[in-house]
Amino acid sequence: MRRYVVIWNRNARQGAAAAEAKAELIALAGDSFHETESFEDACRCLEHVADEDLVIVAGGDGGISGIIHHLHSGETRPTLAVVPLGTGNDFVRSLGYPPDPLAAIDAIRAGQTADVDVIQLDHDGESRWFINVAAGGNQRKVEERVSDEVKQFWGPFAYARCSLEALPEIEKYQLQMWLDDADPFSIDLWTLTIANGRTVGGGVEVAPRAKVDDGLLEVTGLQGESLIELGSIAASFLQGAYLEHPSVFHRQASKIRLRSEQEFEFSVDGEMVVGHEFTFTTLPQAQKIIVGPDFA
Repeated sequence: MRRYVVIWNRNARQGAAAAEAKAELIALAGDSFHETESFEDACRCLEHVADEDLVIVAGGDGGISGIIHHLHSGETRPTLAVVPLGTGNDFVRSLGYPPDPLAAIDAIRAGQTADVDVIQLDHDGESRWFINVAAGGNQRKVEERVSDEVKQFWGPFAYARCSLEALPEIEKYQLQMWLDDADPFSIDLWTLTIANGRTVGGGVEVAPRAKVDDGLLEVTGLQGESLIELGSIAASFLQGAYLEHPSVFHRQASKIRLRSEQEFEFSVDGEMVVGHEFTFTTLPQAQKIIVGPDFA
């Protein structure tokens, strides 16, 4: 018999809608409702979960990715569902969930599922698993500027606006890259995203063609020889056509290996990973998850 196991992030969104959602989930899960304060708390709550159970993660992108990492470090593969309570809620956008937590619970009750890809990152002799986006290079310098106020004022253009603001502080990286079984090549980039989902930073669409169940990662990098050219890329972002810009590197691959002479930094679903060599591998349709009505 299927059990409903709820992992509720105590530090996530508050308010009337969250309180009502919490009450509904307590009624649904009973003694299997767990209110947690840390990743370690959440992992302890999953110790006795079985494959046939449904684990509902009520929180943000970091919480979802943490649960993915924990499950794929082991053998148990319960179905997952999400109640969005974070500030960004980026991965749930790719799952077609409504942003309202109560509407998300309705989607969970409807029970439509999909088998989505998981990404394995191998780095410094260790593996970690995540599900949305690894944003590297100068990406964090841009994302740090994308505040809630900026997003509210600039809407879908917030990322381009903050890219222009960050121009004086950014540096270029020299990378060697392997895509699937092709020969390696050298490339100079300002930023690099390895994406399974479409958005980061609360709806910034960095990988508009990404699909979470196609077995492929979207590899996108900003090239260009000058800050002026980067400004041109930002302008094309405003027009919704930046993937076609001649200074934007865009490929699809199921496996990406990178080597950087400089220390390179990735934000992997919000967790920082720093080093010189990285390998990203798609695990096709490795996680069953309940999706929303707008999933495509």
